[in-house]
Amino acid sequence: MRTRSVVATLATVSVLLPAAASAQRRSAIEVGGFGRYTIQPDTLNVENVFAGGGRLGYYIFPGLSVEGEASFGVSNQKRNTATVPDSLQDVSHTLWQARLLYNTPRAARTSFMIGAGYAYDGFGRIRLVAPRGQGISGLVGLRWYLTNRISARFEANGYYVFADDSANPYPRKATFTPNFQVGLSGLFRNAASVPTIVTRYDTVRVTQTRVDTIFRDRIAEATTPSPSAGAGGGGGLARGATVVIGVVNFDFDKYDLSSDARRILDDVASSLARPEASNLNLVVTGNTDAIGGESYNSRLGENRAKAVADYLVSKGVSQSRITQRSAGETNPVANNTNPEGRATNRRVLIELQNGAP
Repeated sequence: MRTRSVVATLATVSVLLPAAASAQRRSAIEVGGFGRYTIQPDTLNVENVFAGGGRLGYYIFPGLSVEGEASFGVSNQKRNTATVPDSLQDVSHTLWQARLLYNTPRAARTSFMIGAGYAYDGFGRIRLVAPRGQGISGLVGLRWYLTNRISARFEANGYYVFADDSANPYPRKATFTPNFQVGLSGLFRNAASVPTIVTRYDTVRVTQTRVDTIFRDRIAEATTPSPSAGAGGGGGLARGATVVIGVVNFDFDKYDLSSDARRILDDVASSLARPEASNLNLVVTGNTDAIGGESYNSRLGENRAKAVADYLVSKGVSQSRITQRSAGETNPVANNTNPEGRATNRRVLIELQNGAP
């Protein structure tokens, strides 16, 4: 009963916790649930078994984790069951495993897994019908990324149990037991340690920017006439280049513009009205914190970008000069585990681009 409670708890946690990033970082935690089919050796007199269980892993290095798992299933005896009451024919099988697991670098939506470790299995329920054993285990498998946070695991697993003459109810012979597992896993604590915003030609760190910000020096440089800019405007910004000129922030789960945000956007609109800026366009990218579902945050990012674009249009900027994008929760610039970091991540990034959006 204790074993089943532990296994049920692991499986429940894997379902209830929120939804693995493209690369598992050091100190990331993996939680998952799975189904198992085990082919029992003939020497154990037990039918093959379907089981369910849960796993917990910790990444000690990028892509390399230590994980433990437990699973529980019910089978039947193979022989000599005619004289055994139905209530005694059920045989429980519990399998505990601990291993070191390596994940290859992700390619598109997949990566491969290989692992090795320790296995312990036991049989019984109302009475002990087969000997318990322990030994070494191995695993090869495929990880399929359903989203950046959730992956499906397909595994061929097996364990070699050492011979044990003192086992009960009879000596256990050395055997190899293959099994196959399919399950889902979620990855946590996998955020980048150094948050940055990266554009094609400019990198801006705004980790400490928790208020609306405008980079007027960049706007001035981009709109200052330059002999190399050529006809049609563009100032000191090279053709095709992009530069970050501002950030406006939002309240939790909102896309309303604050008064400070409007003042910043007024400056941006005025700058684009200058003749020197006639060939400059805007890219506005909506971002969110990590609270909520991934698809919901993507839509929230779109609404924030639209709010900025609509306001700029109301101030005279042509809609054709504005490109709207959403990064949702995928591009944090601060830690999402504290209120200050989440406030920083709830933003729209405003970029100035020389050329068609």
